[in-house]
Amino acid sequence: MDELELEQKEEKITSEYRDFLSEVRKAFDRHCDKIKLAAAKKLEVIPKENEDGRQKVLDEQKAELDKTLAELKQLLAKREAEVRVQLEEIASMRERKEFSFDDELAKVEAPERKHIA
Repeated sequence: MDELELEQKEEKITSEYRDFLSEVRKAFDRHCDKIKLAAAKKLEVIPKENEDGRQKVLDEQKAELDKTLAELKQLLAKREAEVRVQLEEIASMRERKEFSFDDELAKVEAPERKHIA
């Protein structure tokens, strides 16, 4: 792969990752809104004097939001690792290409040095 192809591949990977993050954020926000709405509906039917009952609903809401956040973190960590591997592969290809160029350059320079000496 030449440098242009590597740059295009790198841009595609980062663009897809940004799109993924955007979609995940939207889905996360929607899910959290559903959890909050469900808790609000439950709270509407529980009398304000029933502090224990209301606290139980809030605790359930918090547990569900914490679970959702943990799942989000796990999903993001997995995807980030996949993207990192892809980008490291591109960096490795660039390094191999540079070493290859250096080797070729050394081959060209070596005969010139022998001739000069």
